[in-house]
Amino acid sequence: MRGLKRENTMAIYHLTAKTVSRGGKSSSKARLQYIGRAGKYQTDALEVLHKESGNMPAWASEEPVGYWQAADEGERANGRLFKQVEFAVPRELTADQQVELAGAFCRELAQTKDGPLPFSFAMHKGHDRGNPHCHLMISERVNDGHARSPETWFKRAGKQPEKGGAKKTEELKPKEWLYQTRALWAERANAALKRAGHETRIDHRSLEDQGIDREPTVHMGPAAAAMERKGKKTDRGKATQTQPRSYDLEAAKARMLEKAKTLRLEQERQEALERETKKLEQNRSLGREM
Repeated sequence: MRGLKRENTMAIYHLTAKTVSRGGKSSSKARLQYIGRAGKYQTDALEVLHKESGNMPAWASEEPVGYWQAADEGERANGRLFKQVEFAVPRELTADQQVELAGAFCRELAQTKDGPLPFSFAMHKGHDRGNPHCHLMISERVNDGHARSPETWFKRAGKQPEKGGAKKTEELKPKEWLYQTRALWAERANAALKRAGHETRIDHRSLEDQGIDREPTVHMGPAAAAMERKGKKTDRGKATQTQPRSYDLEAAKARMLEKAKTLRLEQERQEALERETKKLEQNRSLGREM
């Protein structure tokens, strides 16, 4: 298959992103505690491989939870709290390699043309280490270096940066940002897999765009994974247990060729039937004329 070169296996690709706003009773602090398995979620603390925050203003550098709590209190009603990104990390990598890869990617996403954005992320082992994934929260407020109090930080930015709130970047809003982020993750993950000596690769494109004829794999997700850890079976858990870890591209190519052959034979049969029908119609016309 052209474009896939010599790689013969593909790992599962999963990356989603959405904007979380104050509307709907969303809470930045609660989300941070959830992904970091803190507070009421600390019973699952062993699930976390690594957690980290960065680009925080001085008043939140030691306690990042203070930043997200201030966002809950300071952002205007229905204002955007943060951009949430979740992505699966190749299980072929070691735990240290997974943390290094996910951390570098999160820090890269938090760097914009407008400046650095405060962020927090947590790397999770996944159910039985078979579903490693990362949760990232990115604030849209640019840390421009000006000293602001928690109360001032989330106010509207003015023409004089030092007197107003921290400016909000528009860089994370367009749909193109998500497309670029999905492609960037595939690029960074594949580079890490290559460095680690694996032939496995991930691809952010749809199966159809890749020219692959198979059903999409199922990502378990954190909610189902948490239930599975507690011994509660879920449909998603069953699906991920039965799905193949990787697939052979040569086998996929063979299936595509077989499907093409079947379609071609069906088309030939249809054309033959149309010719026969046309011939019968012509014979009936001649019979009527005689």
